[in-house]
Amino acid sequence: MAIAHPLIFSIVIPSYNYAHYLPRAIKSVTAQEGNDYEIVVVDDGSTDDTAAVVKNMQMSAQAPIRYVYQTNSGLSATRNRGAREAGGRFLLFLDADDALCPGALAHVRGPLQRQPHIDFVVGGYVISRISGTTKLKKALALTADRQDNFFRYLRGDLNSLPSGSVVASRKVFDRLQFPCSDMMWEDIVFYAHMLALYDGLSIPEPLVTIYRHATSLGHNVDRVRRDYHKPLDRLFNPAILPNRLMPMRDEFASITSLHLFTFFYKRGFYEEAREAFRRAVRVFPRHLFKWRHLRRYLTIVVKTIGRRSAH
Repeated sequence: MAIAHPLIFSIVIPSYNYAHYLPRAIKSVTAQEGNDYEIVVVDDGSTDDTAAVVKNMQMSAQAPIRYVYQTNSGLSATRNRGAREAGGRFLLFLDADDALCPGALAHVRGPLQRQPHIDFVVGGYVISRISGTTKLKKALALTADRQDNFFRYLRGDLNSLPSGSVVASRKVFDRLQFPCSDMMWEDIVFYAHMLALYDGLSIPEPLVTIYRHATSLGHNVDRVRRDYHKPLDRLFNPAILPNRLMPMRDEFASITSLHLFTFFYKRGFYEEAREAFRRAVRVFPRHLFKWRHLRRYLTIVVKTIGRRSAH
């Protein structure tokens, strides 16, 4: 009689019209050693042959693959659905166009066994560009101080936490969800809350390869204008965050304005860039001394003066 192994990991793969990428993502999971994981593909109302691709792979895969269909609801809702459907003690969200690195789950098992109190593990990741070049991004060390991790993450000192590089306990998702009403920065809201409320550790090994391609989700200008500041209230929600973290709100509002400044500056929308910079330093004056941004702002001022003089 076969011995039943406990289900430790659920690899949740949200997918919307990415049937042509799914085999790579699924195979990167089934190639992992061990028999303590499942794959949950959540189809967000795809109109391609996603269902047929998954069904075909179910017949040959060594690991259990579950297929869940829902009407199109967006990435955050799809991830949240996957969390509800998953049966593992730890969850990893793998974008359908990405792939787990060889040995990813093995790298995580050891730390979880040695430190059973840990709620999440953060690993490195590999970026694979259209040109064929790759770049390894190592996860920076977390501390035992949740507040410190929260502040460092929002300031950009912890690097980003892309989907696939984080393995989180079921209890994290019992309390937190990806925000469905915010179409930008939903990952930052979720992971900032996770860092503030739970204990984690980082490991140097990469867990996921992120593939950049022509259809990768980007930020169009109209969407940025409409949605860029929406996550602020959701992030600094007093029902979730402790009061001691609220003083970070103004600084992070300024950080988002500086990101917006850079976005508009690189696209030549200088009037909007200038207003974003002014808003950033009004909210948090110390950011006036960020030389890279100040230099760009002064460049805009000089160009504006030049245009006026020409007329």
